[in-house]
Amino acid sequence: MRETVDIPAETLSRLIGLIYGAASDDDLWPSLLQAMTDFLMQSGAQDARPVSTAETDAIVASWFGDTSSPLPSTASATEQQVFQLLAPHFVRAWDMRQTQADAETHRQISDSVLDRLPVGVALVEDTGAVVSMNRALRLILDNNDGLVLVAGRMESRPRKLLEDALREVAAVASVASVGSAAAHAGTRTAFRLEQAAGPLSVLVSKLQPTNESTPLAMLWVASADVPLVPEGGLRELFGLTAAEARLAQRLVRGLTLEESAQDLGTTTNTAKTQLKAIFAKVGVRRQPELVQAIWSTPLWLDQGGGQPNRLPLGKHATPAPTPRTSAGDGRMVLPDGRTLAWSDSGDPDGLPVIQMHGLSCSRHLRHPDDALLREASIRLIIPERPGTGDSDPKPGRKVADWPADVQALADHLKLDRFAVLGYSAGMPYAFATAQALPERVSAVFIVAATPPVERVDDIKAYSAHFRMALMVARYMPNLLPPLLHVVVRSIRKDVYRYIESILKSMPDVDQQVFRQAAFRENYAQELLAGVKHGGQHFVVETLLNVHGWQVDGHRFAMPVEFFHGALDWHVSVNAARRLVQRIPGAQLHEVEDGGHFLIYSHWRNILRAMQARLSCIA
Repeated sequence: MRETVDIPAETLSRLIGLIYGAASDDDLWPSLLQAMTDFLMQSGAQDARPVSTAETDAIVASWFGDTSSPLPSTASATEQQVFQLLAPHFVRAWDMRQTQADAETHRQISDSVLDRLPVGVALVEDTGAVVSMNRALRLILDNNDGLVLVAGRMESRPRKLLEDALREVAAVASVASVGSAAAHAGTRTAFRLEQAAGPLSVLVSKLQPTNESTPLAMLWVASADVPLVPEGGLRELFGLTAAEARLAQRLVRGLTLEESAQDLGTTTNTAKTQLKAIFAKVGVRRQPELVQAIWSTPLWLDQGGGQPNRLPLGKHATPAPTPRTSAGDGRMVLPDGRTLAWSDSGDPDGLPVIQMHGLSCSRHLRHPDDALLREASIRLIIPERPGTGDSDPKPGRKVADWPADVQALADHLKLDRFAVLGYSAGMPYAFATAQALPERVSAVFIVAATPPVERVDDIKAYSAHFRMALMVARYMPNLLPPLLHVVVRSIRKDVYRYIESILKSMPDVDQQVFRQAAFRENYAQELLAGVKHGGQHFVVETLLNVHGWQVDGHRFAMPVEFFHGALDWHVSVNAARRLVQRIPGAQLHEVEDGGHFLIYSHWRNILRAMQARLSCIA
C-alpha cells in the first residue's frame, strides 16, 4: 500500500479557493502558483521522473480526442494524491472559466454586429438605463445634444419625448398578447429631435420578452451624417423606382417628407404620391414602419468606406499585425509528406545559422532590422516546428525527431555546414540537432536558455507567469490543456493586450524594448503564428520542454556558447550558470544590462560574437 501525505485542511482549503479564484481573476495565478509550489515541496514531491513519450501522447490525445485522461504511470504516491485531490477542482474551475468565456464571446459577437451598423443603436430598459450601445451612437452622443447619457440613462432634449416613447411601447406590449397584431403594431414609435447640430430621428422598438426579465427596448438613432442606403439595393430588394429609392434614402436618414422633397428638387405632392407607392411595395403603412423595415435589411452593411470604418476603435482594439513575409520565406514538402515552413533573411552569401524558435513562437521572431544580419555577414534561417505557423503537425513527435527535419531543410538549401542557435525553449532542439548531425553543425549558440525541469526547485528559476505551466506539465500534465487554452485564447482574442499583461512582470530593460512599436508588432506576429493551429500543439511543445529531453550526458563536438541576461526575468542567470557547468567546454556570456529579449536589445553584439566564432571555425 502506498503512503499518503497528510494535508492540513487549511492548506487544502486555501489551494482550492485560489483555484476557483484564478478561474475568474488572472491576477490570482501568481498566488496560486506560489501556494502550489510550497505545497508540493512540503509534500516531498521533489524528484521529476520523465513521463514517457507514449504517455505524453496519450495525455494530449485524451484532451483533443475521445479517450479518458490518464495519469502517468511514473507518478509517485504523493503526485497521485495531489492529482486526485486537486484535479477535479481544476476541471470545475476550468468549466466555470469556459462558461464565462463563452458568454463573453457571445456578447462580443453581438456588439460586433451592432458596431457594423452606421446608425446609432442602444439596448435600454424601460427607465432609459443603457444596457449597451454601439459605436455609431456613441459618436452621435459626442456630436449632438438632442440625446444625452445622464448617470447611465439615456435622455432626450426635451426629456419627455423619449420617456413617453418608452412608456408607450412598454404599455402596449404589456396589455397585448405576444405575437398579436395589436402588440406588433404598438411596440414601436418614432420621434424627431430638432437641434443646432442637425435633426435626429429616433425609433423606439420594443423587444418581446422571453422570460420575466426587465423589459427592454431598442433605440435606433439616425442623424444627417448617416450614409445613404444604397439606391440600387433598395430598387432590387423592394422593386422601387429610382425616384422612390432616392426618397426612401432620405426618409430613412431622418429627413421629413418636405425636407426630402426639397433636397430632391421635387414638390411635396409628388413626394407624397411616391411615398404611397413605397408603402405598398415595402408592405408598411406608416413612416416608422418603413424606417424599421429598411433598417432590418442587410443593405446597411453595404456602405463601402462609410461611417463604420471611420469610427474610433476601443483602447485595446488595435488590429492584429499583418503577417510579415519576404522573398526568403519558404515551404518544402518533407519525405513524410508534411510541409515545413521557414524564413530566410540576412546575407544570402553569409555564414548560415539555423535558429530554433522558442515556445509558442514561430519563424517571425527575429529582430525586425535584417540589416544587422547583413552587417555581420550572417544568413539566418528559422524553420517552424511541426504544428507551428505554416508547418504541418506531426502526431506523436519527439524532440529527437527534429534533427531529421533540419537535415532535410539543409539539404534543400544546399548547406553542407551550418551553426545552430537555440532561443529560449528552442535550446533542446538545438542540442538535439547538434548531437544528431555533428559532422554538419559547426557551432551551437544558446540565447536566453531555458534549463530542464528536473526537480521542484528548478521551477523557481522561471518567471511567475510560466511556472504554473511547467508545474502542471510536470506534476499534473492532464490539466495542462485547459491551462494553456487560457493563454491561447488570450493571444487570439487581443494579442497586444496579452503582451501588455506580461510586460507588467518584465524588468525595465525588457519593457524598454517593447516601447518600440516595431518590436511589439514583431512579437505579436510570432505569437499569433505560434498558436495558429490551436492549443493542442502548444500543449505538446510544453510537455516536450519538460519531459522530452535531458542535459546529462550531452557532449558536443563543436563549440557551445551561451548568451544570458543578468536581468532575465524569465529564467534566472543563476540557473543558466548551473546549466553551463554541466556541459563540458561550454562558455557563458553574461549580458549585464540584458533581460530575456536579447535578440531585440543586444542582437548586434550577439551577431558580432557569433561572427567572430564562426570566422575562426571557417
